[in-house]
Amino acid sequence: MEELISREAIENELLAAMENVGDGFLACDARWRIVYLNATGERVLGLRREAILGRNHWEVFPGTLG
Repeated sequence: MEELISREAIENELLAAMENVGDGFLACDARWRIVYLNATGERVLGLRREAILGRNHWEVFPGTLG
């Protein structure tokens, strides 16, 4: 019988993969609020994720508007 993997286990594996990727990774929701920034992204941008999570992309990166 095939073993079912829990949603939590899949989410944990996905987060671990995103944390260990060599590139910076940032994710926004449908309203352009930043919902994720990996450790490489913190280093590349020089920003702490706690400082930008939940904020609007355009507020954090105004130079990218337009």
